[in-house]
Amino acid sequence: MNLGIGLSALQASQFAIDNISHNIANAGTEGYHRQDVRLGVRQPQLIEGFHRGSGVDVNHVRRIRDQVIESVYTNSISDLSQIEQQVKIETQIETYLQPGEGSIQNALTGLFDEISRLSANPGERALRTSVVNQGVNLALRTRQLSDQFVGLKDSIGRQLDLEVGALNQELETLVELQNRILTSSAEDIPNDLLDQRDQLINSIADRIDVQRYEQVQDKLGLAIAGSSISIGSVPIRFETFTNDDGTKQVRVEGTERATKFNSGKLLALTETHNSLVNTYQSKVDSFASALIRELDQAHATGLGLGAPFERLKSSRAVDDSTVPLNESGIAFPVDAGELFVTVTDENGQRRTSAISIDPAVDSLQGVATKIGAIANVQAVVDADTGQLSILAQPGFAFDFTGRLTTAPDLSGIAGTSTPAIGGNYTGTINQQLFVEVTGAGTIGKTSGLVANVTDGDGRAVAQIEIGEGYAAGSEIDLGDGTFVSFGPGDVSAGDSFDFHQVANSDTSGILSALGLNSFFEGSNARDIAVSRHIVENPDRIASSRSGEIGDTRNLENFVGLRNRQVLQDGTLTFEDFLAETTAEIGIQVQSSTVLQANLDELNFGYETDRNAVSGVDLNEELLNLAQYQKSYDAAVQVVRTMESMLDTLFSIIR
Repeated sequence: MNLGIGLSALQASQFAIDNISHNIANAGTEGYHRQDVRLGVRQPQLIEGFHRGSGVDVNHVRRIRDQVIESVYTNSISDLSQIEQQVKIETQIETYLQPGEGSIQNALTGLFDEISRLSANPGERALRTSVVNQGVNLALRTRQLSDQFVGLKDSIGRQLDLEVGALNQELETLVELQNRILTSSAEDIPNDLLDQRDQLINSIADRIDVQRYEQVQDKLGLAIAGSSISIGSVPIRFETFTNDDGTKQVRVEGTERATKFNSGKLLALTETHNSLVNTYQSKVDSFASALIRELDQAHATGLGLGAPFERLKSSRAVDDSTVPLNESGIAFPVDAGELFVTVTDENGQRRTSAISIDPAVDSLQGVATKIGAIANVQAVVDADTGQLSILAQPGFAFDFTGRLTTAPDLSGIAGTSTPAIGGNYTGTINQQLFVEVTGAGTIGKTSGLVANVTDGDGRAVAQIEIGEGYAAGSEIDLGDGTFVSFGPGDVSAGDSFDFHQVANSDTSGILSALGLNSFFEGSNARDIAVSRHIVENPDRIASSRSGEIGDTRNLENFVGLRNRQVLQDGTLTFEDFLAETTAEIGIQVQSSTVLQANLDELNFGYETDRNAVSGVDLNEELLNLAQYQKSYDAAVQVVRTMESMLDTLFSIIR
């Protein structure tokens, strides 16, 4: 009789029942893998020539787990975490750019609407104030939008720091746990510790891509960042760092090379911080810069309700006033072109002069020198601030309207007749006209007196009879709204003068680049603001080309900006650009959301597959419990029978 056989059956059944209890207790525990007791026949004993069984042993407790499913599930966690984080940030950007009350789109529409209303009644102070208020609102909304992107980027950066800190803690815990597993495995396979390790790896996979290399249950090779970094017995640590351009990267502490993750939350955070947010922040800056430049350029070449300027100071500066403009750090690019400066004397007589500007050659100091060469104005540059100031001599004023010269330079005239120019040029090109007299005599009396008008290329524009039959002082139409007249007196052969017909008084763009007579201050979405001079005095809104109340010619340039394609390489208007930007992020959110749903479904499928293999089925456990309970009861009966037999034997012996 071998009592040990019954006892082994009793112990094995008890062990199995304990294991089933453990399974049932952890049926709802996340990451738990069902455990199965594996029994084995004890080594038989040779007794009286026969091999007799010696009972049962618990060989090991097997963790029910499919390695392939576990690896695929872990990888899906990284992919899903990446797209979830990306969708959150994309959705936030979409919220910032949504049109509606209080949006930048609404403010832009409001500004153009008020400018259109002002063009119908330019002298109405209330309308001018309304334009200013709408401009202030648009500038405010633009700055707020820029601040939102700055805040979002800072928030992502802080979250990245926190996620890297949490990752370091998890990696340290993983190494400690692995060492405990290796120590425990010398005696038995620690299934619950292995479950903790799997759960921890999945938590790490939420942040970074993880690749498992498993040989047996208690051995693990783990690699991250596209298998470029292996996690061994000593924990590695990561750190964030900021590049000179403001982008953030993650690297292993003690190294200089950025770690390139393939998936996970850290990848989404670095990509959105370095690329996505920058992209849309750049779009807002592009919008603001284009709006500032275009509106300022239109504004700079006009006049408000009043006289031209006695002094102006640029609102935008250069970093270095002594180097070519292209290298000076000027706010906006300057093209090679001409700037027309109109100087008006105290009698209202004007003379328009042109200066050429080459940004590859001319410095701001050089531009100031050229302006200063124009009679009755001077220009100086503050070397400390990099700003240009223009001042008129006492009794004179200046502007950049490019209006027709009324009193041309008489240095080329020997006679006593004084020519004059009048009208408002309506042509579309800039040109210089030259007038030269053929013949000599008295205006309106001498026959054969002719004034020949030619353009800069020597082509004939008009031939004017100013001799017999001409009424001295009467205006002669040269076309495009320009008139010329000759006063009483004599002319000599070869008497000549010239004047400019100006459609665009600044073909270089230097006025908006420097912020001379500008509507806005600042140069981008971060610092855009309506000029304080206009806020203080709405009459300075440059609605006209003459300063007269009823003149709306310059407002037409403002109104025309609404439909002018100035963004996206000249293919989009301001409103279209904002609409396309909003649509672009909307499409991106929609696409990412679909991808998220697909990955979520895959992840759920993998989790379902894992649970089908490793999850606890309570019905199955109850069946197993009933089986081992019967085994236990039977083993008890065996032990009792053996005990009874032994008692009988011992009584016989006694």
